[in-house]
Amino acid sequence: MSYYVAPHQPERLFSRKSKNERDARYIAAQELACLVNDKSLKLKMPNGFSTRQLVEIQEETLMPKNKEEIFTAVETLAKLSDSKQKAQNLYKQSLEVHKKMDLLFEETLLAESDFNEIKKSLKLIRDYAVALSAYKEALPEATKARKYLEEILELPE
Repeated sequence: MSYYVAPHQPERLFSRKSKNERDARYIAAQELACLVNDKSLKLKMPNGFSTRQLVEIQEETLMPKNKEEIFTAVETLAKLSDSKQKAQNLYKQSLEVHKKMDLLFEETLLAESDFNEIKKSLKLIRDYAVALSAYKEALPEATKARKYLEEILELPE
């Protein structure tokens, strides 16, 4: 992505996608000419205008210095969302199978099929415990990420 500004109009940014710089400059210059002709943009060019007069802005210049911290904060919140969703989905299932675990503590004889069901139930309960643990571990870091983003976005807590 290429970004350009007119020398006398730095607040107007022209962004163009093109495989080479020459085409991108040409397209940005055409857009600039259309805006000047439509009188949407008040720009006086007494000696005409050339594509070489467009000033190229590097994408890195447009990004804030804390870009990585913002991306990390959003990623942290996305991980929290994923772990919470997984824990919630497994919670519903684990409630149903938790009753089968109680069979182990009763004084009744169990059939082979009962043991197989109990093993499946224990795997589900294990998966739920792991998901819940991941959620609880992610929560403090996500709280910090949330606060960081709220400060940037100036949102009330």
